[in-house]
Amino acid sequence: MDKQGINSGGIMRTSLFRPAVAAARSCAILFSFAILVAALGWTILASPGTANAGAGSCDVKVHNVHQSKGSPGLMDVKGSLVCEGDVDRADVFIYFAKLEGSTWTKVDSSVVQRTVHHPTAGKKYTVMSQNGTPCVPGVYIGIAEGFLTVDGKTYKNYQNGYGPESRVEC
Repeated sequence: MDKQGINSGGIMRTSLFRPAVAAARSCAILFSFAILVAALGWTILASPGTANAGAGSCDVKVHNVHQSKGSPGLMDVKGSLVCEGDVDRADVFIYFAKLEGSTWTKVDSSVVQRTVHHPTAGKKYTVMSQNGTPCVPGVYIGIAEGFLTVDGKTYKNYQNGYGPESRVEC
């Protein structure tokens, strides 16, 4: 057989197989692209609580809503903020929401803004919701959101960070 019927891999090519090969290659490329998009999307969705501004980034991990140990008639939620890179300022709004039927309702009295100026890279900062919220039994979830400032530019936002569902007994 002459070399015109064989590609470099030794597989015989004929005009009957060219459309099938082209279709198979297109499917393989589309499939690879779909996997890449899915992987990138999963990375973004799998890291809630992260804000990234190129030269700096922050992550906030929200803990469980609980009755205050220091003030038993009150309740709160805490979070751990860790930044990397050169962050000028990290602002975190931390609060909790109560499950009412099938709806999460923000507890307005728990909302507070906590600001960390020039956070040290890798250092953990504790941020806490408003500590004057009366303890009311129920199912709650802690939420953190916010923004960071890098090189004088403010970037919105952390993807909301959520803590675990917590049953609070007062």
